[in-house]
Amino acid sequence: MMAAHISSVVTDNRAQAIFMVDSALNRTTLNTSSIQMYTTGADQRFGTADDVRVKIGIFWNAAQNKITTKVADPSKFAADTPFRLRLQGSKIKTLTGTSLDGEYRGASARSGNGNAGGNYDIISSAVTTGDPTARITTTDGTMNVKLYASNASVRATVDNFLLYADNAIWDSTFFHRKTTMAGDSLGVVQAGGFGIEGNLLNFRPSTQNGITLQAGLSNTIGTIAMARTGDPNSGKNQWFINYVDNSAALDKTAQSDGYAVFGKVTTSSMAILQKLAAHQMAEIHADPNVPTAIKDQISGQTGVDGQGNATYKESLPVRSKAKLQARGSVLNPAVDLIKVTRVAIVNKIQKMA
Repeated sequence: MMAAHISSVVTDNRAQAIFMVDSALNRTTLNTSSIQMYTTGADQRFGTADDVRVKIGIFWNAAQNKITTKVADPSKFAADTPFRLRLQGSKIKTLTGTSLDGEYRGASARSGNGNAGGNYDIISSAVTTGDPTARITTTDGTMNVKLYASNASVRATVDNFLLYADNAIWDSTFFHRKTTMAGDSLGVVQAGGFGIEGNLLNFRPSTQNGITLQAGLSNTIGTIAMARTGDPNSGKNQWFINYVDNSAALDKTAQSDGYAVFGKVTTSSMAILQKLAAHQMAEIHADPNVPTAIKDQISGQTGVDGQGNATYKESLPVRSKAKLQARGSVLNPAVDLIKVTRVAIVNKIQKMA
């Protein structure tokens, strides 16, 4: 019988870890006895007597052979805190009862030394040099976005993004705006300003003042930029991604202040961006469950038609416009919206000594 192996792992600075496994596992063997998380104690070193055990949730996705671990109480875990994760190979079993061959050999390398039962033992810590990667998890898949932290001309914009991500402001939000070349002479998908609580929508308030505009980089395809009002220094918690080349419309010129680009979707994630861009758009002005102030921003009135009826902007990306309209344009957020479930920064990983 073949042992199971970890085929890859990714961790983030808010202590989530995702392990891909090459075999189906016995879910009952994935528990806090077989998987533990620690932070350091006063000596700031792992593997010593004062290490602090952290309570975690453990989730198994049988369809994808994926283990996800998260801190049980995120409010008690500060972003960028280093942590250790230990998967005890002798306790984690396949469906046929074989143990995990778990010795860590690299984040994208198959684990093990050929002998079942070894531990997968890693330390995860924040990236402190170069350009960090934001991991934006959506209902269409996960996008990695390289943030231009090493570029001094946009460093304040990157820091603003990191501040919101580190405080989980964008967890359980959604893409609330899409524009098209045909309708608006540009193509972006925008998020950050509105959240989901159950079946209701709410404002996701900005926690900081607007930042000074840093619009020196070009809004080419795949770049991420700060959304703002007519005030060039009003960028706060909303951002957009250019799914086409919008440099002609959004770059700084003698006539326009432009929009602040501060990163770019990685090549491997471009397919997810194009999937986001392919969604239909709808308007929700008739939904009685959405506060008027939110409806005005998402589906504001654009004018009147030939019969004198008000017309509204169709800019909300949805999974099926026809199904939404069949319900009288009353949203079911879980079904209709393109959600952003998590935004966090990818950590570096090393083997526990």
